[in-house]
Amino acid sequence: MGPQAVVAVTEDDIITGSYVVINMIIYQVESPKQAIDVVFKAMHALDTPYHAECKREWLFLQMAVYGFETDQDQTLLDVKTKLLINEYKAFKSG
Repeated sequence: MGPQAVVAVTEDDIITGSYVVINMIIYQVESPKQAIDVVFKAMHALDTPYHAECKREWLFLQMAVYGFETDQDQTLLDVKTKLLINEYKAFKSG
């Protein structure tokens, strides 16, 4: 899978459009939340690694929100991300 992106178009600080870009094809979706969900699931379905610039954010979503781990996660995680994931899980359960 080629480059993928979540794009939110705004006008006067109001989101007016949400899009997903996968392999240079633009798909319109209903919301930024759905755009993130689609890109996240596409990356996992197509076994695409997280980009270095945002791997921490994708790992947080993967482990805290979607609730699963993979074999390579521990080599990608840093201490701050581990703490944030644990805090989120504690908040969510508590």
